[in-house]
Amino acid sequence: MVTDETIDQALARLDRCGRKTPLEGKWQTAPYDNVSFCDEQAAVILVDSVYVVGVGRVSGRLVLIGDAIRDDEQFVNSSVEAFADCAETFWDGTRDRPDNDDEALEAAAQELRKKMELLDPHAFEGENQLWPTAIEEFGYGI
Repeated sequence: MVTDETIDQALARLDRCGRKTPLEGKWQTAPYDNVSFCDEQAAVILVDSVYVVGVGRVSGRLVLIGDAIRDDEQFVNSSVEAFADCAETFWDGTRDRPDNDDEALEAAAQELRKKMELLDPHAFEGENQLWPTAIEEFGYGI
C-alpha cells in the first residue's frame, strides 16, 4: 500500500528543482485526495485543467487520469520513486541546453533518453508517453 508519507518522501526530492517537470498543474499536499482508476484508488498528487496525476495506492504506478487521455497514454512511471528519479535526471539533463547547435541538442536528448530508460524502462514503452515526448521536445529545442 502506497501511503501519503511514501509519496511525500519521493516528491520531496523534487524540491531542489522547484518541482519542475514536464507536467503542468498545481501540486497537491498530504493528505491526498483519492480517485478511482482501473479498479483501484489513486492518490491525486497534481491537478491540471485537463487531467490529474495519481499514484495507485496498490500498484504504486503513476498515471494521468482524465477524459482527454487515451488508454495508451495514461501510464507515466512504475512508481512515485521512479517518477522522482526520472524528473531529477530530466531536470539535470536539460538545464544546460546546448544553444544554436541542433546536432549537440539531439545528441544530448539521446543520451538523456538512455539514462532515463535505465531508471524505468516501462516509462518508454510508448512514444506518446510523458518522458519520451518531453525528451523529444528537448531534442527539438522546445
